[in-house]
Amino acid sequence: MAYAAYREMVGASLVRVPAASDASVSRVLPGAARAAGAGAQWLVLDVTVPSCDAFVVRRALAGCPEAGIVRCTPRPDARQVRLEVRLLSSCTGEVMHRIMDSVPGGELGTLSSWKAYLQRHGLQHAG
Repeated sequence: MAYAAYREMVGASLVRVPAASDASVSRVLPGAARAAGAGAQWLVLDVTVPSCDAFVVRRALAGCPEAGIVRCTPRPDARQVRLEVRLLSSCTGEVMHRIMDSVPGGELGTLSSWKAYLQRHGLQHAG
């Protein structure tokens, strides 16, 4: 069986951020966000592709340093996986084109903010 989830954060560094309720909350600040400046907004794009094409999408996104797959979740009984792609708002079009060119049979899903994504998974946004 293939792995259910993985996290891809090349060049990431952890920074401790004190929070009102929990002083041990960590925040990941990838190098692309630091390079883009303080006004960079992170988004998460949901993409559904056949499980055999998940690597093809990952390889297509490797040329885009502002994007990476945060989670790969198998869909039950469908032979598909749902990829959650983290990207900067400035490269949304480029990422969508790379995905559509590499896997024409994929489905682009919702585009949500990084904060909403963390809240949906029960995590606290530290920024």
